[in-house]
Amino acid sequence: MNDSFVVEKCGIKFSPASIVITYKGVERKERLRIRIVPVRNINSQSTARGIVENLKLSSSYKNLVEKIPIQQLENLIQMLIDSKKNIDKKEIISKARKMMEIDPNEDLNKVDEDVLIMKKALMNETYEKNLIKPGDENFKYDVVLQMESDQKLETHEWDESSDLDPF
Repeated sequence: MNDSFVVEKCGIKFSPASIVITYKGVERKERLRIRIVPVRNINSQSTARGIVENLKLSSSYKNLVEKIPIQQLENLIQMLIDSKKNIDKKEIISKARKMMEIDPNEDLNKVDEDVLIMKKALMNETYEKNLIKPGDENFKYDVVLQMESDQKLETHEWDESSDLDPF
């Protein structure tokens, strides 16, 4: 399989545990193709990151798997792992949706490392998507914004000091 293709969709099948990848070639106007990548040796004790690394290293579908964003692939694998823990499919889907959202009130200091890595990757992806670079149509150099606040700023003694001597 050559590298001149684009992954259109990616999903999972719970039984047997597998990733379903829909893709098409870019050089010629090819029809959509579907590949089912079996996920072997998956159990309730598996880690999503470990399975993704195994897929990238040993899979005969390596070229396809590498085209899928890693956080999406880990999220799909985590859904398969949760299905092995006999969790209801509706609950698995709602948990996966929650993992792909960034809640500004969520304390990321209290989550486990895998969740933190996934949230950081999601934030980085959002940042990259919204980044305006020099040469972009909307790029403006040295933008100064006045931040408005609904609250009155608190003042403290130390910042009102007229004494310029720091000692």
